[in-house]
Amino acid sequence: MKVCNDCGEEKDLSEFYYHRTRQYHAPNCKLCYMKVTKAFYRKNREKIRAKENPLNRERRKNLRLATFAAYGDAVCACCGERELAFLTLDHIENNGAAERRKIAGRANAAGIWTYTWLAKRCFPPGYQVLCMNCNFGKRMNGGVCPHRGTCNDYSQEVGASAPKRSTAALSLVTRAA
Repeated sequence: MKVCNDCGEEKDLSEFYYHRTRQYHAPNCKLCYMKVTKAFYRKNREKIRAKENPLNRERRKNLRLATFAAYGDAVCACCGERELAFLTLDHIENNGAAERRKIAGRANAAGIWTYTWLAKRCFPPGYQVLCMNCNFGKRMNGGVCPHRGTCNDYSQEVGASAPKRSTAALSLVTRAA
């Protein structure tokens, strides 16, 4: 049992954060600590966001590029589109919603959630880079992109891109994490 410095209540040690590096329990209970933290954030919100947003944006961009590099570079596996704004990650087995529920607990969690999950697991197979048009076309066409038979009026055989785990991609992830 320990007494909180802020509220003065006697509480169990599990109600206090433990500082592993200094090996002691915090002087304030978790509830008081959260109140202080929230008040500080509300007071300094703009300063905090101005500093964090560019850093987070850069981290998300690097993680996305590393994921694309691990799954065959930043190019659509079907039509060859290279514009980053159009590219996305595709679940080869068409099990994206089930996969997102497993990763984040909800079907609409994509992007950074998925990229982080993949990076922590060293980019497992089962994914490919597609442009949004090919991804949507695959979704609307029973799991097969309309480009599969023809692309720009000439025949083109397209298969799933194999995962390519380059050392450059893995080094990007370790720097981003």
